Parts: sequence; structure tokens; C-alpha cells
Amino acid sequence: MNAEWIMVVITGIYVVATIFICWANIRTANVSKEQLKEMQKQYAETNRPLIELEFHYSRRTWYIARFVNHGNMAAQHVKINLDQDFIDSLPGESFRRELNRIKGKECIIGTGQKYELFIGNNDLRGNPNMKPLTGTIEYEAQGQVYKSDLFVDLEHYLTFYSATTEEEETLNSLKGINNELKGIKQTLAADQEELSNALKGIDNDLKILSVDQDNMRKSLQGINRELKGIDQSISATAQKGRRVATKVW
Repeated sequence: MNAEWIMVVITGIYVVATIFICWANIRTANVSKEQLKEMQKQYAETNRPLIELEFHYSRRTWYIARFVNHGNMAAQHVKINLDQDFIDSLPGESFRRELNRIKGKECIIGTGQKYELFIGNNDLRGNPNMKPLTGTIEYEAQGQVYKSDLFVDLEHYLTFYSATTEEEETLNSLKGINNELKGIKQTLAADQEELSNALKGIDNDLKILSVDQDNMRKSLQGINRELKGIDQSISATAQKGRRVATKVW
């Protein structure tokens, strides 16, 4: 009888331990499942496209809404939907027409790539009818759809772009280099003109010297002829003197 009770107790202990082990395994499995879900969530948040809106002021003229993909995956089927109230408040007809034209259009923005919308020029400054930029942007990646609302009050941005951009600094540097090259060109042209004038002067001097040499040569030839004539006269006189002397003797 005691042995039977002992077996019952042992069996009960085994059943309780088994139940406890099963409960612990189930709890561990649930924790692992939650961890797996969190890892999948973190992976999905890390490995996804992430499009953000930036504003740029180009060449001190154009205001640009730039949509940049800061994620590590390409964004597919990108659709930018700007509210009509914002579009209608823009002062430029060409900008309104272009923004209306792209409504419903889709594009792809790769990793680190951008898509730009020209929303106006300097006429945006001080526009009393300006509405905030509102709308939505939708895009997909690996079957997941992402959608974000857009809301930007442009009045807080239109006065922030007075600094010189890198492009403008480069352009100013190129203009400075061009001016210096023009100055060097003008200096070389002046030096070349002076050298040309000097060469012309030397050429004229050489021509005058050549004429003087020719005149001197002609003079020498004349003197030589005169000397020959004198020599001939002297010879003739000497011959006459010899003939006279011969007759006297």
C-alpha cells in the first residue's frame, strides 16, 4: 500500500513537472515569437525606402521641392499628390500647369536619388495668396505600401536662402579666372603689338641700311672708274714723255 502511494506521489510530481515544463516552453516560444516579430519589424523599418521632403533655392531664382530617398531600398510606384489649393495659390502659370500635369503619374526613386518639383521663382516671395504645401506621397517596396502626409508652410522657408551656394561660389571663381585670363590676353596683345612695332622699325632700319650700302657701292664703283681714268691718263702722259725723250736723244 505504501509503495502504491509512493508511485502516485511520484506520478503526480512528474505530471506537475511536465506541466511546468510545457508552460515554460510555451512562454519561451511566445517570447521568441515576440522577439522574432520585433526583429522583423526592425528589419522592415531599416530595410525600406524612406522619402523625405527638402526645399532648395537654386541659382537665386528657382524654388524646388526635392523628394529624397534616404532609405536603403528603391521606392516603386511613387505618387506625389499635391492639394489643388496649394497649386492654385502659385503665381506662375507654367508651374501650376506642370504640377497639374504630373498628378497621378508614377515614378521610381532609387536609393540616394531624388525627384524635384519646381514650384516657383522669386515671385513666391511676399505672395499674399500663398497656401501651405499640403498633400500626400505614396510608394511601395517588397509589397509594402507606405504613405505620408505632406504639410509645409512655405512662408517659414522663403527667407532662409540668402547665402551663396557652392554652385554660385564656383561660378564666381570661374568668372574671376576668366577676368584674369582676359587681363593676361590683353597684356600679351599689347606686348605683341609693341614687339611687332619694334620689328617693323628694325625692318625699316635694315631697308635704309641696305639702301645706304647700295649707294656706297655705287659711289665706290664711280670712284673706281675715276681712278681707272686717272690711271689711264697718267699712263698716256708717261708714254708721250718717253716718245719725246726718245726723239731728243
